[in-house]
Order: sequence, then structure tokens, then C-alpha cells
Amino acid sequence: MSQFILNTISEEPKTTNKEPLSFKAQREQTLLNLKKASDILRVSNNLEQYDTERVQFWNMINGPISDAIWHCGQLVTLRRASGNSFNSNINLFSGKIRN
Repeated sequence: MSQFILNTISEEPKTTNKEPLSFKAQREQTLLNLKKASDILRVSNNLEQYDTERVQFWNMINGPISDAIWHCGQLVTLRRASGNSFNSNINLFSGKIRN
């Protein structure tokens, strides 16, 4: 998702990483992609310049994000169906279980 967003707004040639990355490397690359995209958008005066013939800029950003949220919902549903539901006592901001 982060690579798609960066490729959408970047003037650099489109690249994809074909080699498998470790979780740590993948996380680092994702954060770097989002930082680069953020930096590009922060200095942009006109977001309409990123519109294409077929899709508006915000649809290119919101589409992958909503798709990721959809898949998170699927994972929650499958966990519940398998008897491994999400613990409602977890604080998602701290990553700790509430007392």
C-alpha cells in the first residue's frame, strides 16, 4: 500500500521490490515510503496535479487504505470463527492488557 501511494505521487521511476524482506526490513521500508509521500504532499500546493485521467488523487489514497481496513475486518472475522477472538481488554495505544 505504501509503495502504491508513493508511486502515485512521486516523479521518480516506478519501482517494486521483488526480493522477500524480513518483517523488520519490510516495516522500515513501509515507514520510509510513507515519510517520503508525506514530505512530497507537505510541500505541494495543488493536490489536483496528482489526478489521473481515470482516478482522482484522493481515491488513489483512500482506495488502498479502505482495502487494508477491509482485510483487517476479515482477519477479525476469521479469528472469531476459529474461536480465537480479539481480547477486548487490550489497550491498542499502549499494547498492554487492561486490568
